[in-house]
Amino acid sequence: MKPAVLHIITGLETGGAERSLYNLIDGPNGQRFTHSVISLTGIGTFGPRLRKLGVGVTALDIKHKPWTVMALPKLVRKAKPDIVQGWMYHGNLAAALASPKSSALVWNIRTSMDDVAGHKPGTRWTIRANARLSGRPDRVLFNAEVARQQHVAAGFTAENTQVIPNGFDTTKFCPDPDLRASVRASLGIPESAVVIGQLGRFHPVKDHANFFEAALPLLEGRPDVHLVLAGREVSYDTPFFTNAIPSGLRQRVHLLGDRSDAPAVLNAMDVFVQSSKAEGFPNGLGEAMSTGLACVATDVGDSARVLGDTGATVPPGDSATLNRQIEAFVDNPALRRDQGVQARARITSTYPLDSTSKAYTTLYESLLSSS
Repeated sequence: MKPAVLHIITGLETGGAERSLYNLIDGPNGQRFTHSVISLTGIGTFGPRLRKLGVGVTALDIKHKPWTVMALPKLVRKAKPDIVQGWMYHGNLAAALASPKSSALVWNIRTSMDDVAGHKPGTRWTIRANARLSGRPDRVLFNAEVARQQHVAAGFTAENTQVIPNGFDTTKFCPDPDLRASVRASLGIPESAVVIGQLGRFHPVKDHANFFEAALPLLEGRPDVHLVLAGREVSYDTPFFTNAIPSGLRQRVHLLGDRSDAPAVLNAMDVFVQSSKAEGFPNGLGEAMSTGLACVATDVGDSARVLGDTGATVPPGDSATLNRQIEAFVDNPALRRDQGVQARARITSTYPLDSTSKAYTTLYESLLSSS
Protein backbone atom coordinates (compact mmCIF):
# COMPACT_ATOMS: atom_id res chain seq x y z
CA MET A 1 0.00 0.00 0.00
CA LYS A 2 1.29 3.45 -0.91
CA PRO A 3 1.99 5.92 1.92
CA ALA A 4 -0.86 8.42 2.32
CA VAL A 5 -0.34 12.18 2.20
CA LEU A 6 -3.23 14.46 3.24
CA HIS A 7 -2.98 18.09 2.13
CA ILE A 8 -4.91 20.79 4.01
CA ILE A 9 -5.01 23.99 1.99
CA THR A 10 -6.76 27.33 2.45
CA GLY A 11 -8.56 27.07 -0.91
CA LEU A 12 -8.35 25.74 -4.44
CA GLU A 13 -8.96 28.81 -6.59
CA THR A 14 -6.42 29.71 -9.27
CA GLY A 15 -3.17 30.68 -7.58
CA GLY A 16 0.47 29.79 -7.20
CA ALA A 17 0.16 27.50 -4.18
CA GLU A 18 -2.81 25.69 -5.66
CA ARG A 19 -1.00 25.22 -8.95
CA SER A 20 2.07 23.89 -7.13
CA LEU A 21 -0.06 21.38 -5.23
CA TYR A 22 -1.63 20.21 -8.48
CA ASN A 23 1.75 19.90 -10.20
CA LEU A 24 3.10 17.87 -7.29
CA ILE A 25 0.25 15.35 -7.38
CA ASP A 26 0.15 15.22 -11.18
CA GLY A 27 3.85 14.31 -11.37
CA PRO A 28 5.94 11.31 -10.27
CA ASN A 29 5.23 12.06 -6.60
CA GLY A 30 1.59 11.28 -7.29
CA GLN A 31 2.58 7.77 -8.37
CA ARG A 32 4.73 7.14 -5.30
CA PHE A 33 2.16 8.35 -2.72
CA THR A 34 -1.62 8.36 -2.33
CA HIS A 35 -2.79 11.95 -2.04
CA SER A 36 -6.01 13.48 -0.73
CA VAL A 37 -6.93 17.13 -0.24
CA ILE A 38 -9.06 19.11 2.19
CA SER A 39 -9.88 22.69 1.20
CA LEU A 40 -10.89 24.92 4.08
CA THR A 41 -12.97 27.01 1.69
CA GLY A 42 -14.41 26.00 -1.68
CA ILE A 43 -13.71 23.49 -4.43
CA GLY A 44 -12.34 26.28 -6.62
CA THR A 45 -10.86 25.73 -10.06
CA PHE A 46 -8.30 23.11 -9.05
CA GLY A 47 -10.70 20.85 -7.13
CA PRO A 48 -12.29 19.36 -10.27
CA ARG A 49 -8.87 19.00 -11.90
CA LEU A 50 -7.56 17.10 -8.87
CA ARG A 51 -10.61 14.85 -8.89
CA LYS A 52 -9.91 14.00 -12.52
CA LEU A 53 -6.56 12.67 -11.30
CA GLY A 54 -8.44 10.38 -8.94
CA VAL A 55 -7.65 12.48 -5.85
CA GLY A 56 -10.21 12.69 -3.07
CA VAL A 57 -11.10 16.36 -2.49
CA THR A 58 -13.24 17.66 0.38
CA ALA A 59 -14.29 21.31 0.64
CA LEU A 60 -15.38 22.59 4.07
CA ASP A 61 -16.64 26.00 2.84
CA ILE A 62 -15.86 27.60 6.20
CA LYS A 63 -16.50 31.10 4.86
CA HIS A 64 -20.21 30.32 4.54
CA LYS A 65 -20.41 27.42 7.04
CA PRO A 66 -17.81 28.15 9.74
CA TRP A 67 -19.05 25.29 11.92
CA THR A 68 -17.80 22.74 9.38
CA VAL A 69 -14.26 23.26 10.68
CA MET A 70 -15.31 21.15 13.66
CA ALA A 71 -15.43 18.14 11.33
CA LEU A 72 -11.78 18.54 10.36
CA PRO A 73 -10.20 16.26 13.03
CA LYS A 74 -12.64 13.48 12.15
CA LEU A 75 -11.90 13.85 8.43
CA VAL A 76 -8.16 13.68 9.13
CA ARG A 77 -8.53 10.54 11.28
CA LYS A 78 -10.66 8.93 8.58
CA ALA A 79 -7.95 9.57 5.97
CA LYS A 80 -5.35 7.76 8.13
CA PRO A 81 -2.51 9.84 6.71
CA ASP A 82 1.13 8.99 7.12
CA ILE A 83 1.90 12.66 6.41
CA VAL A 84 -0.28 15.75 6.89
CA GLN A 85 0.84 18.76 4.91
CA GLY A 86 -0.57 22.25 5.43
CA TRP A 87 -0.47 24.83 2.65
CA MET A 88 -0.41 28.57 3.41
CA TYR A 89 -0.94 30.10 6.83
CA HIS A 90 -4.55 29.03 7.46
CA GLY A 91 -3.93 25.54 6.09
CA ASN A 92 -0.82 25.24 8.27
CA LEU A 93 -2.73 26.20 11.40
CA ALA A 94 -5.53 23.76 10.60
CA ALA A 95 -3.02 20.98 9.93
CA ALA A 96 -1.24 21.62 13.23
CA LEU A 97 -4.47 21.46 15.19
CA ALA A 98 -5.96 18.44 13.42
CA SER A 99 -2.93 16.26 12.69
CA PRO A 100 -2.71 13.09 14.82
CA LYS A 101 0.55 12.38 16.65
CA SER A 102 1.04 9.28 14.51
CA SER A 103 1.39 11.41 11.34
CA ALA A 104 4.39 13.41 10.24
CA LEU A 105 3.49 17.09 9.97
CA VAL A 106 4.71 19.41 7.21
CA TRP A 107 3.92 23.07 6.68
CA ASN A 108 4.25 24.94 3.41
CA ILE A 109 4.67 28.74 3.38
CA ARG A 110 4.34 30.30 -0.04
CA THR A 111 4.93 34.03 0.46
CA SER A 112 7.42 36.53 1.78
CA MET A 113 6.78 39.03 4.58
CA ASP A 114 7.42 42.10 2.43
CA ASP A 115 3.87 43.37 2.98
CA VAL A 116 2.51 41.88 6.21
CA ALA A 117 0.74 45.16 6.99
CA GLY A 118 -1.31 44.67 3.82
CA HIS A 119 -2.90 41.48 5.14
CA LYS A 120 -6.28 41.42 6.82
CA PRO A 121 -6.22 41.43 10.67
CA GLY A 122 -7.32 37.79 10.75
CA THR A 123 -4.46 36.76 8.49
CA ARG A 124 -1.95 38.70 10.61
CA TRP A 125 -3.24 36.86 13.69
CA THR A 126 -2.88 33.55 11.82
CA ILE A 127 0.73 34.41 10.92
CA ARG A 128 1.49 35.07 14.60
CA ALA A 129 -0.17 31.77 15.53
CA ASN A 130 1.98 30.02 12.90
CA ALA A 131 5.07 31.54 14.48
CA ARG A 132 4.12 30.34 17.96
CA LEU A 133 3.43 26.80 16.72
CA SER A 134 6.27 26.62 14.19
CA GLY A 135 8.30 24.25 16.34
CA ARG A 136 5.65 21.53 16.05
CA PRO A 137 5.96 20.52 12.38
CA ASP A 138 8.62 18.04 11.40
CA ARG A 139 9.44 20.36 8.51
CA VAL A 140 8.44 23.89 7.53
CA LEU A 141 8.84 24.36 3.80
CA PHE A 142 9.37 27.61 1.94
CA ASN A 143 9.56 28.11 -1.80
CA ALA A 144 11.89 31.10 -1.42
CA GLU A 145 15.05 31.64 0.64
CA VAL A 146 14.16 35.29 1.29
CA ALA A 147 10.82 34.15 2.73
CA ARG A 148 12.55 31.62 4.99
CA GLN A 149 14.91 34.26 6.35
CA GLN A 150 12.10 36.76 6.92
CA HIS A 151 9.94 34.25 8.79
CA VAL A 152 12.81 33.14 11.02
CA ALA A 153 13.53 36.79 11.82
CA ALA A 154 9.83 37.19 12.69
CA GLY A 155 9.97 34.41 15.28
CA PHE A 156 9.52 31.17 13.34
CA THR A 157 11.67 28.23 14.43
CA ALA A 158 14.73 27.95 12.20
CA GLU A 159 15.89 24.38 12.83
CA ASN A 160 13.10 22.58 10.96
CA THR A 161 13.01 24.83 7.86
CA GLN A 162 13.76 23.84 4.28
CA VAL A 163 13.54 25.60 0.92
CA ILE A 164 12.12 23.75 -2.08
CA PRO A 165 11.91 26.18 -5.01
CA ASN A 166 9.07 26.01 -7.49
CA GLY A 167 9.69 24.06 -10.66
CA PHE A 168 8.20 24.54 -14.11
CA ASP A 169 7.02 22.30 -16.91
CA THR A 170 9.08 23.71 -19.76
CA THR A 171 7.30 21.49 -22.29
CA LYS A 172 4.00 23.13 -21.34
CA PHE A 173 5.28 26.68 -20.83
CA CYS A 174 7.21 27.22 -24.02
CA PRO A 175 7.15 29.52 -27.06
CA ASP A 176 4.33 28.48 -29.38
CA PRO A 177 3.63 30.60 -32.48
CA ASP A 178 0.25 28.93 -33.04
CA LEU A 179 -0.96 29.72 -29.53
CA ARG A 180 0.34 33.26 -29.90
CA ALA A 181 -1.56 33.78 -33.15
CA SER A 182 -4.75 32.15 -31.83
CA VAL A 183 -5.01 34.20 -28.65
CA ARG A 184 -4.13 37.44 -30.41
CA ALA A 185 -6.73 36.79 -33.09
CA SER A 186 -9.38 36.07 -30.45
CA LEU A 187 -8.61 39.41 -28.77
CA GLY A 188 -8.29 41.43 -31.96
CA ILE A 189 -4.60 42.15 -31.36
CA PRO A 190 -2.46 42.48 -34.50
CA GLU A 191 0.59 40.24 -34.79
CA SER A 192 2.73 43.37 -35.13
CA ALA A 193 1.53 44.79 -31.79
CA VAL A 194 3.72 44.85 -28.68
CA VAL A 195 1.85 43.23 -25.79
CA ILE A 196 2.68 43.98 -22.16
CA GLY A 197 1.09 41.48 -19.82
CA GLN A 198 0.58 40.12 -16.35
CA LEU A 199 -0.94 37.07 -14.65
CA GLY A 200 -2.29 37.39 -11.11
CA ARG A 201 -5.50 37.60 -9.13
CA PHE A 202 -6.89 40.98 -8.14
CA HIS A 203 -5.50 41.51 -4.64
CA PRO A 204 -3.74 44.45 -2.97
CA VAL A 205 -0.48 42.49 -2.76
CA LYS A 206 -0.36 42.21 -6.57
CA ASP A 207 -0.45 46.03 -6.78
CA HIS A 208 -2.33 46.45 -10.04
CA ALA A 209 -2.31 50.19 -9.38
CA ASN A 210 1.48 50.13 -9.72
CA PHE A 211 1.17 48.18 -12.97
CA PHE A 212 -1.24 50.65 -14.56
CA GLU A 213 0.67 53.72 -13.39
CA ALA A 214 3.70 52.29 -15.18
CA ALA A 215 2.06 50.74 -18.24
CA LEU A 216 -0.84 53.00 -19.23
CA PRO A 217 1.41 55.95 -20.22
CA LEU A 218 3.08 53.65 -22.77
CA LEU A 219 -0.23 53.39 -24.65
CA GLU A 220 -0.39 57.14 -25.20
CA GLY A 221 0.77 57.89 -28.74
CA ARG A 222 1.65 54.21 -29.32
CA PRO A 223 -1.29 52.56 -31.09
CA ASP A 224 0.74 49.37 -31.50
CA VAL A 225 0.96 48.72 -27.73
CA HIS A 226 -1.65 46.56 -25.95
CA LEU A 227 -2.03 45.30 -22.38
CA VAL A 228 -3.24 41.79 -21.53
CA LEU A 229 -4.01 40.79 -17.93
CA ALA A 230 -5.54 37.61 -16.58
CA GLY A 231 -6.48 36.49 -13.07
CA ARG A 232 -9.40 36.07 -10.71
CA GLU A 233 -11.55 39.25 -10.67
CA VAL A 234 -9.32 40.90 -13.27
CA SER A 235 -12.19 42.18 -15.39
CA TYR A 236 -14.18 45.30 -16.11
CA ASP A 237 -16.80 43.98 -13.69
CA THR A 238 -14.39 44.92 -10.89
CA PRO A 239 -14.75 48.66 -10.14
CA PHE A 240 -11.01 49.17 -9.66
CA PHE A 241 -10.33 48.46 -13.32
CA THR A 242 -13.11 50.65 -14.69
CA ASN A 243 -11.81 53.49 -12.51
CA ALA A 244 -8.13 52.91 -13.36
CA ILE A 245 -8.39 52.52 -17.13
CA PRO A 246 -9.56 55.50 -19.24
CA SER A 247 -12.46 54.59 -21.52
CA GLY A 248 -10.49 55.72 -24.57
CA LEU A 249 -7.82 53.08 -23.94
CA ARG A 250 -10.00 50.11 -23.10
CA GLN A 251 -9.94 48.68 -26.61
CA ARG A 252 -6.24 48.02 -26.04
CA VAL A 253 -6.45 46.90 -22.40
CA HIS A 254 -7.67 43.31 -22.42
CA LEU A 255 -8.86 41.97 -19.06
CA LEU A 256 -9.45 38.23 -19.36
CA GLY A 257 -10.52 37.24 -15.86
CA ASP A 258 -9.64 33.80 -14.50
CA ARG A 259 -8.13 31.65 -17.27
CA SER A 260 -7.13 28.00 -17.26
CA ASP A 261 -4.94 28.38 -20.36
CA ALA A 262 -1.98 30.27 -18.91
CA PRO A 263 0.49 28.95 -21.54
CA ALA A 264 -1.68 30.37 -24.31
CA VAL A 265 -2.19 33.73 -22.59
CA LEU A 266 1.53 34.08 -21.94
CA ASN A 267 2.35 33.31 -25.56
CA ALA A 268 0.27 36.30 -26.61
CA MET A 269 2.65 38.60 -24.68
CA ASP A 270 6.01 40.18 -25.49
CA VAL A 271 6.87 41.65 -22.09
CA PHE A 272 5.78 40.18 -18.74
CA VAL A 273 5.45 42.51 -15.76
CA GLN A 274 5.28 41.56 -12.08
CA SER A 275 4.22 44.59 -10.03
CA SER A 276 3.67 42.90 -6.64
CA LYS A 277 4.33 44.29 -3.18
CA ALA A 278 5.24 40.80 -1.94
CA GLU A 279 5.91 37.35 -3.36
CA GLY A 280 7.59 34.15 -2.25
CA PHE A 281 8.79 32.38 -5.36
CA PRO A 282 6.52 33.87 -8.04
CA ASN A 283 4.98 31.20 -10.25
CA GLY A 284 3.80 33.68 -12.85
CA LEU A 285 7.31 35.05 -13.31
CA GLY A 286 8.81 31.58 -13.72
CA GLU A 287 6.10 30.56 -16.20
CA ALA A 288 6.68 33.73 -18.23
CA MET A 289 10.43 33.09 -18.29
CA SER A 290 9.85 29.49 -19.36
CA THR A 291 7.66 30.81 -22.18
CA GLY A 292 10.56 32.92 -23.39
CA LEU A 293 9.33 36.37 -22.41
CA ALA A 294 11.37 39.40 -21.45
CA CYS A 295 10.44 40.05 -17.82
CA VAL A 296 10.36 43.04 -15.47
CA ALA A 297 9.68 42.26 -11.81
CA THR A 298 9.52 44.07 -8.51
CA ASP A 299 12.37 43.03 -6.23
CA VAL A 300 10.30 41.09 -3.69
CA GLY A 301 10.71 37.57 -2.35
CA ASP A 302 13.06 35.54 -4.52
CA SER A 303 12.20 37.40 -7.74
CA ALA A 304 15.74 38.67 -8.29
CA ARG A 305 17.15 35.20 -7.56
CA VAL A 306 14.75 33.66 -10.09
CA LEU A 307 15.56 36.20 -12.81
CA GLY A 308 19.31 35.94 -12.31
CA ASP A 309 21.04 37.90 -15.07
CA THR A 310 17.92 38.00 -17.24
CA GLY A 311 15.22 40.66 -17.34
CA ALA A 312 15.12 43.54 -14.88
CA THR A 313 14.10 44.14 -11.27
CA VAL A 314 12.74 47.37 -9.82
CA PRO A 315 11.84 48.48 -6.29
CA PRO A 316 8.25 47.64 -5.29
CA GLY A 317 5.89 50.58 -5.64
CA ASP A 318 8.27 52.55 -7.89
CA SER A 319 6.02 53.09 -10.91
CA ALA A 320 8.40 55.52 -12.63
CA THR A 321 11.27 53.03 -12.67
CA LEU A 322 8.91 50.23 -13.67
CA ASN A 323 7.72 52.38 -16.57
CA ARG A 324 11.26 52.99 -17.80
CA GLN A 325 12.20 49.31 -17.66
CA ILE A 326 9.07 48.25 -19.55
CA GLU A 327 9.66 50.97 -22.13
CA ALA A 328 13.21 49.75 -22.70
CA PHE A 329 11.83 46.37 -23.78
CA VAL A 330 8.95 47.85 -25.78
CA ASP A 331 11.38 49.96 -27.82
CA ASN A 332 13.93 47.21 -28.48
CA PRO A 333 12.66 44.00 -30.15
CA ALA A 334 16.16 42.51 -30.32
CA LEU A 335 16.64 43.03 -26.58
CA ARG A 336 13.26 41.41 -25.90
CA ARG A 337 14.18 38.34 -27.93
CA ASP A 338 17.62 38.02 -26.35
CA GLN A 339 16.31 38.36 -22.80
CA GLY A 340 13.50 35.92 -23.52
CA VAL A 341 15.91 33.28 -24.79
CA GLN A 342 18.11 33.72 -21.72
CA ALA A 343 15.12 33.60 -19.39
CA ARG A 344 13.91 30.30 -20.81
CA ALA A 345 17.40 28.82 -20.62
CA ARG A 346 17.63 29.80 -16.95
CA ILE A 347 14.33 28.12 -16.04
CA THR A 348 15.22 25.00 -18.03
CA SER A 349 18.57 24.61 -16.30
CA THR A 350 17.80 25.84 -12.79
CA TYR A 351 14.10 25.31 -12.04
CA PRO A 352 12.83 22.21 -13.88
CA LEU A 353 9.65 20.67 -12.53
CA ASP A 354 11.17 17.25 -11.93
CA SER A 355 13.69 18.70 -9.45
CA THR A 356 10.83 20.01 -7.29
CA SER A 357 9.01 16.69 -7.45
CA LYS A 358 12.17 14.79 -6.47
CA ALA A 359 12.75 17.13 -3.51
CA TYR A 360 9.25 16.45 -2.14
CA THR A 361 9.65 12.71 -2.65
CA THR A 362 13.00 12.74 -0.82
CA LEU A 363 11.45 14.72 2.04
CA TYR A 364 8.43 12.45 2.40
CA GLU A 365 10.56 9.32 2.34
CA SER A 366 12.94 10.72 4.97
CA LEU A 367 10.01 11.58 7.26
CA LEU A 368 8.53 8.11 6.87
CA SER A 369 11.84 6.38 7.53
CA SER A 370 12.39 8.34 10.74
CA SER A 371 8.86 7.86 12.10
